[in-house]
Amino acid sequence: MKKLLLIVLSSLCYFVNAQDVLEVEYDVYTVYDASKTQGSVTIDNRKLSKDETIKYFTEQMKIARPYVLVTNKTASNYNQKPTLNGGNSVSYSSNQGNGLYYKNLLENYYMHESVGFGMDRIIKDSIPKINWTITRDKKKVLGFDVRKATAKINKEEFTAWFATSLSFPSGPDKYMGLPGLILELERKTNDDADMVITYKATSVKEAKKNVTINQPKKGKIVDFKTYKAEMDAFFKKQQEMNSQGVDKD
Repeated sequence: MKKLLLIVLSSLCYFVNAQDVLEVEYDVYTVYDASKTQGSVTIDNRKLSKDETIKYFTEQMKIARPYVLVTNKTASNYNQKPTLNGGNSVSYSSNQGNGLYYKNLLENYYMHESVGFGMDRIIKDSIPKINWTITRDKKKVLGFDVRKATAKINKEEFTAWFATSLSFPSGPDKYMGLPGLILELERKTNDDADMVITYKATSVKEAKKNVTINQPKKGKIVDFKTYKAEMDAFFKKQQEMNSQGVDKD
């Protein structure tokens, strides 16, 4: 029994120390107050009622969106995996892109694709700094010992669980800055929608040798402020057209 335990521990230590590039899969869940959802949903050419729309979004919240992080100690790629029907469940907002997310951990900037609406963009800006507080709380995730860290930015609250044995200062989406890979993270917006976004690692493995970490290439490069202004203007125009009953292309 002791010999078996020694073999397992030795294998884990080799796994931890031998990695140059890791591939981490995450399930992402988004929960919010569906009754405050703006707009409507059309399914099979039928516009859903308000109650049906709330029910639809409530059911969608139960579905995990799978993402993949490929990271070394200086850069990372984060992107949504294709779903079984061959597509992605893509969301658009004025606050973020919807495609490949690249982080440069050394120079502290990110590049995020935003594809759609006839104005493809690559958002390039500095990575927002999160002042983490590391607590004494510990648990296991996927067999790794992890520690808890918390942070607050304005109203938003963050809770992360990171593995110091995986010495990659990265994590899902834009999150980073801890002395180990973030395997779980929860973000609470504490706004009118009461949105909670949860990231949970489902697997950690060595990336294939031919895997590369690339910057997004499709679209015009703009900073976040410019991108947000463009998207705000676009959605405002769409709302005005809807209120006037003008058909959109």
